Amino acid sequence: MTFVVPKLSELSQRARLIIANATEGATIDLWPNLFPILAKVLALHAKEWHLRLGFLYRQLFASTADEVWLTRHGFELGITRIPATAATGAATISCPSGTVIPFGLTFRRADGALFRTRASAVGAGAATSIQLEALTAGASGNTDVGQVLSLVDTGVVPGLGTTATVASGGLGGGADVEPVESFRQRILDRKRNPPQGGSATDWIRWVKESSGAITRVFVDSFIGDAREVWICFLRSDRVNGIPTGADVAAVQAYVQDPIRRPVTARVTVVAPVPQAVNLTIANLSQDTPAIRAAVEAELKAMFADRAAPATPSKSFQLPRAWISEAISRATGEESHSLPGLPEYLTYSTPAHYPVLGTVSYTTV
Repeated sequence: MTFVVPKLSELSQRARLIIANATEGATIDLWPNLFPILAKVLALHAKEWHLRLGFLYRQLFASTADEVWLTRHGFELGITRIPATAATGAATISCPSGTVIPFGLTFRRADGALFRTRASAVGAGAATSIQLEALTAGASGNTDVGQVLSLVDTGVVPGLGTTATVASGGLGGGADVEPVESFRQRILDRKRNPPQGGSATDWIRWVKESSGAITRVFVDSFIGDAREVWICFLRSDRVNGIPTGADVAAVQAYVQDPIRRPVTARVTVVAPVPQAVNLTIANLSQDTPAIRAAVEAELKAMFADRAAPATPSKSFQLPRAWISEAISRATGEESHSLPGLPEYLTYSTPAHYPVLGTVSYTTV
């Protein structure tokens, strides 16, 4: 039964009745007397306690608990909020062969973000590889492949180049502290899906534990090998949710740790392979820039919420009806058609994942 905090007027009326019943000959409404004032004072005092009881009632449940109490719910299940993590990855720099590049050498991105070498390296010419990590934990440290970082500690290593270029895979794995609602959902998932020694829900939970930015996880086994676990995931801080190579490596390392991976399981983590879905919308009932923007926003939301990658054992079909439904949700849209679009878009290659491509408009 839900706890309901009474209105102040209800508490006041209760106090008036209590006074009338407890005091022989008392007439509450006869003026002048102090009974009405006393009833209001008692009602105010009772209101405070009812508000406190209502607060405590909410804290009893993980679905409604405030942040501090939610942490307690997680503690009892052995679940903690995921802290911010620093982006890591490789870069290339020019360095004379045999020259040692020390740990802790600092580089700066164009926007001022700082990185340092996370291990020593030995020069190997113009394309010497160095391992970097962001000095500040968080998603802001993620850096795309090809970006140039300037050496801050110049003169420390003779012959070392003044710039480094982020290598393939970029600098990834950086994430902000886990949002409260994501933490809440993990606690609820754990209550609803107790550990089962390596079920699909176990793998989903382990993947989400690795980073607070991971939103959706897809688990399957390879055809003909049930012990080979196939995992694909999406992140909220990436374009179309597609993780980088560094993101994938971080998840792979986390889930295959022996402290959580079942001893007989073999794990393969992959990133979705985006497949652009280019749409032509015909005869939009009211074709204005605002309605077009609303249509495309609804389409992006639909792809983010409902699209999924194909898995080794199952194809994914994107119904035309989902696309039409998303367009119809746009404010101001009344009718449209989708010429040439089949009833289903089918994706059979594992990890192939539909994303919204270009949207064009026409009349027919």
